[in-house]
Amino acid sequence: MGWIAGARLIVLAFVGPIATIFLLGGTLFFKPEMITEALGYLWSAFAQEFLLCSIFANNMSRLDLLRGNLRVPLLAGLLFGAFHYHPMNFAWPQTPFMMGFTALMGFTLTFYFLKYRFLWPVIALHAIGFPMLEEWINPLL
Repeated sequence: MGWIAGARLIVLAFVGPIATIFLLGGTLFFKPEMITEALGYLWSAFAQEFLLCSIFANNMSRLDLLRGNLRVPLLAGLLFGAFHYHPMNFAWPQTPFMMGFTALMGFTLTFYFLKYRFLWPVIALHAIGFPMLEEWINPLL
């Protein structure tokens, strides 16, 4: 059951950026470099999601204060979004968009992980989403 939900999560990795592109009036294109970017980003995505989900979310979900379906994912999402704030490289509107987008992704991925306990679909979504965000959405902002 968790792998089916994981496959849906990966489909969401494509649907979200594609819908955003159409809302912003952009066009879709594919470059082979996007595959190498995603593959090269796997280690970074693994490190980030392992820390966010396997360590942070697991430990926080054990606290009585944070028990419930949404509390830990909300906290993890806000934290994940905050970590994407870079004051030295602040650019309007890319930085606020990135923070909001990553907060939403942090919430979604943590919620999925806590429900199904599968980390690899979370890592795959993160690695797939990065090149799409960089190539498709950032140039439109």
